[in-house]
This record gives sequence, C-alpha cells and structure tokens, in this order.
Amino acid sequence: MTSMTKLVLPALAVLLVAASAEAAGDRVYFGNLHSHTSYSDGSGTPEEAYRHARDVAQLDFLAITEHNHSQAEDHASPDRRDKLLIATDRSLYEKLKAAAARFTRAGRFVALYGQEVSSISAGNHMNVFEVDSVLDEKAVPNGRFDLLFKGWLPLHPDSTGQPAVAQLNHPYFRKTDKYYREYGQDDFASHGEWLAHLDGQVRTMEMLNGPAMAREGTHLKPEEFYESHYHKFLGMGVRIAPSADQDNHYRTWGTITEARTAIIAPALEKRALLDALRQRHVYATEDRNLRMQFRVAGELTGRVLDPAPAPREPVEIQWKLEDDDEPDASYTIEVWAGPYIGEATAPGGGKPAPRARRARRGKRAAKAEPAPARTKHRGELVHRYSVGAGEARGNWRKLPGVRYLPGYHYMFFKVIQSDGDRAWSSPVWFGPRPGGGS
Repeated sequence: MTSMTKLVLPALAVLLVAASAEAAGDRVYFGNLHSHTSYSDGSGTPEEAYRHARDVAQLDFLAITEHNHSQAEDHASPDRRDKLLIATDRSLYEKLKAAAARFTRAGRFVALYGQEVSSISAGNHMNVFEVDSVLDEKAVPNGRFDLLFKGWLPLHPDSTGQPAVAQLNHPYFRKTDKYYREYGQDDFASHGEWLAHLDGQVRTMEMLNGPAMAREGTHLKPEEFYESHYHKFLGMGVRIAPSADQDNHYRTWGTITEARTAIIAPALEKRALLDALRQRHVYATEDRNLRMQFRVAGELTGRVLDPAPAPREPVEIQWKLEDDDEPDASYTIEVWAGPYIGEATAPGGGKPAPRARRARRGKRAAKAEPAPARTKHRGELVHRYSVGAGEARGNWRKLPGVRYLPGYHYMFFKVIQSDGDRAWSSPVWFGPRPGGGS
C-alpha cells in the first residue's frame, strides 16, 4: 500500500461516515400524537388502535393519550360511556403500556403511549408522553399546571429516562377556555417563570386537530386550525413545533384525515423519535407523505441560533421537498418571522394579577373574567419563494433573498402545495429571549 493510499482511504472513510450520518438524519416519519381508546372516552382497545394505525393507515407511529381524570366520560356520547377509565382503574394504563411494547418494532412501527391531562375549562389539555404512571387528579387537580411542572413531572421521566415531552393540545378550543388560563399562565408568579417551566418539557403544539368525533370516513379535513394561535404562543416566547393530530375518539386512527405529524429522526425507533420530539424536529402537514426539511445557518429547524445574525445580514436557508405520489407538484414557500412580545395583555392594556386570576376558579369570581384579548402576537410574511412544477425532487437547495432584521425572535416556513395542501415547519429562534431565558 502506498503512502498516498494510506492517506486517501481514511479520508474516504470519514466522508462515507459523514454522508451516511446525514442520510440517516434526513428520514421523515409520519404519524399521530393524539388519540384515544375505550380506556378513557374513546372506542376500541389499544391493540385495535395500534394495528389500525400500522396496517390500515400505514402510519409510522401512533400515540394513544388517554384522559387522566375520572370525569372523562361525562360529556361523551352513550356509545363511549363504558366506565373504563385509567383514572379509576390503573391496571388499564399498564395494559396500554404492555400493548405499546408489543406493537413497537424498530424500523416498522413505534407505539407511543401517554396521557391527556387537565380539562379544557381549567386551562386546556396537554399531552404527556411515555410517563410510567397515571397522573393522580387528587395530587394534581385539573388546571394546576404549577403542581404538574414543579412537582409531578420532575419525578416521572419518560420510558427512556429523559424528561417527558409534553404537547399543548387544541389551543383556545372553540373559545370555551380563557387566554389567561391557557396551560397554566395563571398558576405562576410571572410570565418568565411560566416560560421557564414550559421550556423544560413542552415541545409541540397542535396546528391541526381532528375531526375528533367523526365516526367514519376518510380524507376528511382537520376540524380545528390554529395558525393564529401558533403565532401568538411563539410571540409570547413559547418554543414549540407544530403538530397535526387527529384526536380520534372512534376507530379512525390515522384514516379519518390525511393530515400528519412528521418527525425528522435518524431511525424509526422509540428513543430516536422521542429525542427528535425533544429537539423539535417536527412539522405539521395536510399531505400524508410530503417530506420537507429546512435548515437555517446549517441547523435543522427547531434549534436556537445564538448568537443571532448581524443586522441585515443574509440568512442562510436551505430546503428540500419531496412528495412521492405528486412528483410534478409546484410549491410556494413562505418565510414567516416575528418578534418576542411577551405576556398577552387584557383588553385595555392591563392584565389580572396572578392572585386574582387564581381566585377566578371560584364561582363568585368567574363573572369578573375579562374577555379574551385581541392580541398582536403575530409574525409577518417576510419572503415568498416559488418552486416550479417538478423542481422539488428531494435535493437540498438554497432559498435566497432573506435578511435578518433586528427584532426577529423566531422564523418558520409555511409550504403550500399546488393542490392547496399546507405544511408548517418548526421555527428557529434567534438568540436568547429578551430579559433572560435560553
């Protein structure tokens, strides 16, 4: 072997390893992070749900997230009131975990489990994934997100031993919950404290939800759409990726709509998916198999870029799109960016004090609750880029023409396919939040 060969072979090996690592990181998996069975207020068994999602819907993953509280069936239709609840029979949760273990096969399908905690009227629902036991509603009553984040979650890591990933479900659901109580904003002494606790666990928020109560059908449109709320929570400083979930309460797991939550991960394995969720390598799509990725300054969306670019410096953006059954589709890529605005204020500019907001949980104080705010938490469309028919072939390409403007706190990408289907990326964030925070 010549000396030149000795030099070339190791270098070639390094290149091959780097190429294979990048290829592994490019994989996109499609699924649903929010569904139910008869173990709370849904239908069927976990085995039915996982099998349907895997074999009929051909999902890569499904999370069954049963309600944790004993009132879960109170408003359910008669066909879903079977008195089977993980809240009152903890053995059902053990059966759910066992079913998830049986159906998880690396490279084929990942069966996730978890709980949908709290109630809509007490601050809305939140999913917590892969925790070992049922959240006790006596120890952590509905709406007590302070007890959830400060006390319960630190003691209950996920199945991989890491802090459990949480998701904000259907924000401001049908205007029945209150902005100032959403996900525990009224439970902490300050907006900054609330954000600090969310940062430790919350990684996603539903952009799309449902149709949760559809008994049958396929290819239906999602029932709930939350783009304005996505902007709102990003502007408030919450670092979240968008998801597109079905919230199934009937035997429709993965088939009721073509909307999907997409996770970008190195492998179809439980640990890899949970780690990708933790890094916010997630996007929401109305197309069942649209693969997309965006990088900003070389980093996959979901990351915090610190330091931020210099003012008016070009932002280095790369993208790739691919849809196997629509290879000739054209696309519009929209670049959205927004500032950090902070805590939402009540109409007129004020906001209730934490103690007053906590008091509103009583019946007398409920009448004094102000109307939901008309917030200004919305980013702006800063650039639009057209991709011609057939140009999206899954190769990395540059997106020119975007400059960093002072005041940008986050940036994400909205993709519109020629058939009208939309997809939303996770953001990147520029530097720490003003006033502190990572």
